Amino acid sequence: MLLPSVSMQLLDFLLQGNTFPRRSLSLIPMKDADCFCTVTQSLWSASPDPGGGWKPRPLCCPGALAAGALRITRSAGARGRAAASPAARGEPAAALGRREGPIGWLRAGPARCGAELAQQPQVRMVEAWYMDESGEDQRAPHRQEPHRPVSLEQLRRLGVFHWKLDADNYETDPDLARIRKEKNYSWMDIITIHKDKLPNYQDKIKIFYEEHLHLDDEIRYILEGSGYFDVRDKDDKWIRIFMEKGDMITLPAGIYHRFTLDENNYVKAMRLFVGEPVWTAYNRPADHFPARGQYIQFLAQAAQ
Repeated sequence: MLLPSVSMQLLDFLLQGNTFPRRSLSLIPMKDADCFCTVTQSLWSASPDPGGGWKPRPLCCPGALAAGALRITRSAGARGRAAASPAARGEPAAALGRREGPIGWLRAGPARCGAELAQQPQVRMVEAWYMDESGEDQRAPHRQEPHRPVSLEQLRRLGVFHWKLDADNYETDPDLARIRKEKNYSWMDIITIHKDKLPNYQDKIKIFYEEHLHLDDEIRYILEGSGYFDVRDKDDKWIRIFMEKGDMITLPAGIYHRFTLDENNYVKAMRLFVGEPVWTAYNRPADHFPARGQYIQFLAQAAQ
């Protein structure tokens, strides 16, 4: 068991994004490490750090963890497990909170004290991968062989941001309200994409899947169902992003992208916008728009 002063040093070390040896287990106890509230989170880079370790990603601010503990382990698939303990035995674990942006989110619920740990639902982060070039059904996953996953950090470098929210309570969700206030998403509506719900369904599906860009950010929040957003990377390769209930994503102005349903053929999504919505899509080629030039500059800066 580490002393609190040492623990805080290690916590600072972790939150600064430093690298731990591959075979290490970092246990950062604060007050009581017998009660844990566990969640699963993609804490690590998609590949080992060049220095020989795995690169943890900071998930929460130090204040959110000051009353608890954080345990990080490395496991298969470049994923980690975090466990947060309550401030004192017998008290429910405080929520660590959600962090918007490319890192994703981490939330702790109540935990039992004693030897038996609470069974918490696992948090499934948004999944993305490089697409194959087959011409089969656009609704298929289109994973390459071998599979080439894309991390949240890689998406961030493309300007693509992700949140995981409570879609069951979107009307009263304080996290959604906070995001809308911070980002000035003043306009909102809900669209259902299904053959029995959307007029001109077949034509709309074809339009959505045409490669295009917008002059403003595109914000979508999946309330029900699932589908795929495809985005171009800096080398013009397609990355497929699987979106399901609770996933919220922002695509930057100027990025070439497209959307399709998956094989479930149904999605209900919230559309958000800053001010009055402008739905115009400009099919590729559309490189002459200033928004495209600004996005290219962003990619160059992100690569430095």
